[in-house]
Amino acid sequence: MPNSQRGIERRNARLECDEAFLQYVTRLPDDKPVIIGGDFNVAHKYIDIFPENLRNEENPSGFTEEGRCGLDSLIESGFADAYHHLYPNKEGAYTWWSS
Repeated sequence: MPNSQRGIERRNARLECDEAFLQYVTRLPDDKPVIIGGDFNVAHKYIDIFPENLRNEENPSGFTEEGRCGLDSLIESGFADAYHHLYPNKEGAYTWWSS
């Protein structure tokens, strides 16, 4: 997935990509299970972010409301976040951090 970064042009590209991806995966045939893997370039929940990142940036580009909504839409359409399904409250297992 494209990184939304800070500019509005990139955010719009990200939103368009999220919508197109959701439309694609929800139209796949029902006769085979679908597993989605990859780098979504967004942290879904606060628990996913290395705490130092939130101290350095109030609204980091990998944690925008728009990006998180894209993941929410996938989950609401029937997909699951396998890690968070198995470990919903696991702390210290960050999915996003930067130097």
